[in-house]
Amino acid sequence: MPISDPTLFGQESPTMNDLKCPGCGSVLRYEPGTAQLRCPYCATDVPIGQEKVRAEEKDYLAYLSRAEDESITEETTRIKCGECGAEIVVPEEVVADTCPYCANSLIVDKKVVKRSIKPAYLLPFGASARETNELFRKWLNSLWFAPGSLKKLARADKGVIGIYAPYWTFDSATSSDYTGARGDYYFEPETVIVVRDGREARETRMVQKIRLTSVSGHVDLAFDDVLVVGSTSLPSAYAQSLEPWDLGNLTAYDDRYLSGFLSESYRIGPRDAFELAKDRMAEEIQGAIMQDIGGDVQQIGSVDTAHRNIMFKHILLPIWTNCYRYHNKVYRFLVNARTGEVQGERPWSWIKIALAFAAGAFVAYVFLAATSGY
Repeated sequence: MPISDPTLFGQESPTMNDLKCPGCGSVLRYEPGTAQLRCPYCATDVPIGQEKVRAEEKDYLAYLSRAEDESITEETTRIKCGECGAEIVVPEEVVADTCPYCANSLIVDKKVVKRSIKPAYLLPFGASARETNELFRKWLNSLWFAPGSLKKLARADKGVIGIYAPYWTFDSATSSDYTGARGDYYFEPETVIVVRDGREARETRMVQKIRLTSVSGHVDLAFDDVLVVGSTSLPSAYAQSLEPWDLGNLTAYDDRYLSGFLSESYRIGPRDAFELAKDRMAEEIQGAIMQDIGGDVQQIGSVDTAHRNIMFKHILLPIWTNCYRYHNKVYRFLVNARTGEVQGERPWSWIKIALAFAAGAFVAYVFLAATSGY
């Protein structure tokens, strides 16, 4: 359902006083897995004091009609990565940082100011950096046929970086008209000529055939929280591999949850994101159509889908990343900071693969030699 108060599509940012430690004056940081800020120097804890909310969506078509409305947008300062194009949201005082997606240095002269839709909700970080660094080391050490020097990298690596990645969710009621064909198996006797003991003989077999019938029909589906990543630096294949997310635990957006972490501004806007969402919906619609057609084989000729009651929201989801360079190539390691789901790229040692292949061939040769009596 729509949010009646447009200001709920983005909360007021806290002042610097809200982020100052009452004990020593240092900047507080969000402590993963909690609802509080913690001072990294004197360990003072300050509760954020937010209650769990029921996440609500914006009307998509209504948004398109007033896309520049300042009540649902905000200006942010970002550093744009010259390597992968990611736009990392940074405080004004930050002059340099490292891109969490490609390990490229982010420098001050790449800063840009842009207006974009405010995030409405977020999932706070659950797993800590220490826990995730251990996952990274275990993951590297568990890789089969990995270069031996990769273990040294695991010990020397400087650690993971926490970033809030931009996502969109879409709801939609779909109505799909389709045409196609239903295939049903049946069997017919068929006489064939075979050769037995040097003589030809006739033999009757039951042969499977298929009977196709033209069909048409209608399928209605309701979609809730179809997830689309708003980053082009985080490929959709990686983003989908980190799913599922516990979206039932979304918290109203609050800058205090971002303290101590990076966040990325979306580069895929709501219009393009909805087109990607429709692609994800189309896969499920196709499955529903095939089930509706029935039979043993289904063929889909055409599908005409209408979308109604389209709702959306902009959210931030927490990801731990680690980019490591090996032989001048960047490899990415990603962790869902809520579930601990691990995904990553890795190098291969072709020498180890070749040796393993040779060893396998030798074992097979020895086995064949032993069983054949040589």
